[in-house]
Amino acid sequence: MGELAAVIAHELDQPLTVVVSNAEALRHSLRCDEPDLADADEALREVTDAAMRVSEIVRRERQLLRKGPPTAEALDLNEVIREIELFIRGEARQFGTRVALELLPELPAVYGDRVQLQQVIFNLSRNALQAMRAQPAEGRTLTISTAPDTEVVTLSVADTGAPVDPLVLRRMFEPFYTTKPTGLGMGLAISKSIVDNHRGRLWAMPNPLGGLTMHVSLPRK
Repeated sequence: MGELAAVIAHELDQPLTVVVSNAEALRHSLRCDEPDLADADEALREVTDAAMRVSEIVRRERQLLRKGPPTAEALDLNEVIREIELFIRGEARQFGTRVALELLPELPAVYGDRVQLQQVIFNLSRNALQAMRAQPAEGRTLTISTAPDTEVVTLSVADTGAPVDPLVLRRMFEPFYTTKPTGLGMGLAISKSIVDNHRGRLWAMPNPLGGLTMHVSLPRK
């Protein structure tokens, strides 16, 4: 929660700076004997755009963290990912990592709870970003992709971290198992439970050049 709050604060800083700077410029303009109305209108437009950006960030943050009973609906997995792309990219900037989205268009719908699936995607993305911390900055890439199959739609989250110990691969979904000094070891266990409840499957595959790809397959609607 603390780390997500830091990401949100960072994302809010830029549009709020735009609001303040344009408001100050507008006040200065209105003090002139002959204010430039075109400049004033442009400043107000930028204030409005930035305020709408803040509103959208807060809306998405509240949706991601909402507490309530699960709901099931037909979902476009690409849309589910794009709604939290802002937070994923914000976190990636803090890690100095490039994000690549490879979302196949016109995916078949899946059936599930939007917020729970977003929590899974965000958790897998954060784990991938943390796994690349020790890698050279130019070699850090988080790739999120989607693809359909005959009966499922698959989401993949790939990192370019170091090779993973086979023991870690075997135990990574166990509750309270963690390789992080301050980790609780519950993130992947909870994610797996959510995916299982969606009649899906969550598994990990080592990449040939190092790092992991986490796969989530969900039944097509």
